[in-house]
Amino acid sequence: MSFISKSFIKLVFLLALTSQSAWAQLSVSPKRVIFEGRERAQELLLINTGNKTKKYRIGFKQLKMNTAGGYETAVNSDDSLFASDAVRFSPRQVTLEPGQSQTVRLLVRKPKNFVDGEYRSHLTFSEIPSDDDQFGVPKNDAPQGFAFRMRPLLGISIPIIVRQGKLSQAVSIKKPTIGGNVVNLELHREGQASVYGEIKVDFKPQGAGQEVTLGVVKGVSVLPPLDWRKVTVPLSEQIKNLGEGELHITYSNLEVKSAGKMPILSEQVIKL
Repeated sequence: MSFISKSFIKLVFLLALTSQSAWAQLSVSPKRVIFEGRERAQELLLINTGNKTKKYRIGFKQLKMNTAGGYETAVNSDDSLFASDAVRFSPRQVTLEPGQSQTVRLLVRKPKNFVDGEYRSHLTFSEIPSDDDQFGVPKNDAPQGFAFRMRPLLGISIPIIVRQGKLSQAVSIKKPTIGGNVVNLELHREGQASVYGEIKVDFKPQGAGQEVTLGVVKGVSVLPPLDWRKVTVPLSEQIKNLGEGELHITYSNLEVKSAGKMPILSEQVIKL
């Protein structure tokens, strides 16, 4: 293997570790913002939980969800409605010392042609690297005539949603199957609004016996214009030692709580 190949592999590994740890240093709360009815203003709280001063640039990105649950760049031809047409925010850049917090204010100003529907854009916080954050092949290790330095630009984003009018919302669990220590399923959405919830898998033994929770995945959403997506729920090792019974799969609404409980939007059963 050439020197360049070895160095490149080391660099990719280093950047991967950096990207995983960097966002443990930035806390953004809440993780999702929804404007409904006459609500016009909300706030986000940023906290630098690391030990270095960091700078972040704030801006909107247009993203769409795919059936695997990931995100891709959205364009106007995707039939998406973008919240950035109606939402203003301030400030647009922040510098946070270790332990320092900063409020980001969001304000809705709907244009006159704002039709009913759910509008969404992702507010992105992109780190502005300092000179100390540069990575690359050290010059004394580089072959003659070859050296490079890279400045990774890391980012995290949260959905900003504006709902206009009375929108319907429904979801159903379809095609649940067990594969090893996971449950695979599809979430199908209906209506104009997105859904955001928690998937829980419980084992109910045949006859008398205690119910056991085998897996929980929180923050599972299906965002318009996407109609359905795949979801994988990891299960605990207890699944290997269970007898006859059934798996009870529920999808509960995280947006609404009544008396401390989340309303169940959909459920399915797998017999064992």
